[in-house]
Amino acid sequence: MYRQLQSVIAQSFAIKVDGMLVPPLLVFRRSLVEFAAAVVVYKEDMEGNFTHSLAITPEKVKAKTLLFFEGNFPDLIPRLQALIHAHMEFLYWTGPQLSITLRTDQHQYFSHECQNTPAMETLQRKLSDRPCRYTWKAFG
Repeated sequence: MYRQLQSVIAQSFAIKVDGMLVPPLLVFRRSLVEFAAAVVVYKEDMEGNFTHSLAITPEKVKAKTLLFFEGNFPDLIPRLQALIHAHMEFLYWTGPQLSITLRTDQHQYFSHECQNTPAMETLQRKLSDRPCRYTWKAFG
């Protein structure tokens, strides 16, 4: 369902990060890896607080999460591990300010032939390495 949501948003909406039009996939990838890391950290922090979840250990949650990324997003594993190590604990967007608008004919579609341009690589680094607080009014 996450991938279906990505497709619907990419087809219907344009996303800007700090005023620059970006491919929606970059936002989804950052959100996914941060959320996954936060779930692993949460499970580690909550260890022993719930008696009904003894079979689901923090180690199993981390292993299953890593297995999911190995099969679907192997390039995000170093970022996932770094966020777990840094004790990422936010279950919400922590990236740069976003603006989302309905896509029009004036919006450029992003595409690539198996590689990104230098500008896209710079943008990917910006999205992956710039912690900021997200506010709901950015979607308003």
